[in-house]
Amino acid sequence: MTKVQFGLSNLYVAERVDTEGTITYKTPVKVNGAKSLSLEQQGDSEVFYADNIAYFTSSISSGYEGDLEIADLPKNFLTDFLGFAVAETTGNLVETNKIGKSFAILFQVETDSKPRKFIIYNCSCSKVKQEHKTVEDKKEVSTTTLTIKSAAEVVGDVNVFKSIAEHGNSNYDTFFTTAPTLPTFAD
Repeated sequence: MTKVQFGLSNLYVAERVDTEGTITYKTPVKVNGAKSLSLEQQGDSEVFYADNIAYFTSSISSGYEGDLEIADLPKNFLTDFLGFAVAETTGNLVETNKIGKSFAILFQVETDSKPRKFIIYNCSCSKVKQEHKTVEDKKEVSTTTLTIKSAAEVVGDVNVFKSIAEHGNSNYDTFFTTAPTLPTFAD
């Protein structure tokens, strides 16, 4: 039984493809340099009071939102998921008003027993924060922080947000090398 988790590694993204309402994902592509990932579940809860007690409670999950801090963003991530374009005449990367593609983010977290592998479905990037400083007595590495938002994938009558693969699951060994599939559920 796992008692603690730590570390972040093996960050991948898999492009989300919507073909006339059928959602699939492409084979994951590795993104090097992940420093931290902080995601918070979004949603709301309601409490209905009657008979002087909390008579009925309900909660709604609407996905995740948080920040990914990374050493540097590769060119293909900028063009595919952040809407950058490559200028034809100069080859420069140009930030545009194009909307980036949606994706799944896959990553690994170490534990005191076996690593866990996570996938967060239906993500998009918004704000990018970069900070650059002059070199003083020592070099400080600058990082890029992205705000990531995820929404549900609808599978039948179930909203799916995240999946966790643990050692021994049938997809554990191929988690980062095959296109993610949405889970299915017994009726």
